[in-house]
Amino acid sequence: MADEFITCTIVEEQLLCNIQETTPINITLEPGGVSSRLWELFNLYLVGEDLTSQVVAGKTDLITTNNFYSASLKVFINGLKEKDIVFLTDNSFRVSPGLEEGDTVEVTFVKKIE
Repeated sequence: MADEFITCTIVEEQLLCNIQETTPINITLEPGGVSSRLWELFNLYLVGEDLTSQVVAGKTDLITTNNFYSASLKVFINGLKEKDIVFLTDNSFRVSPGLEEGDTVEVTFVKKIE
């Protein structure tokens, strides 16, 4: 999976983003302040969550609060990027090997637009 998973272009005041093989995201921009508006929009959809509260020795399946595009999910265990991830649902995934007591788990992803 490539690290560059999102491409965006602006066409007639619309931001068109394509997240790998998913449906494009269409966001209408209001005239003026495009750069600050883009920053606001990206802050709405680029999400980080701390899942450390779910850590139990041997646990492999974790759940996020928000649904995500699988191509965008990045998982960090104890600050190191995890590469062996299995996607289970729009808001859950599996890591291998299982977690250990004291592990920290943080994720970043693009929030799925419902």
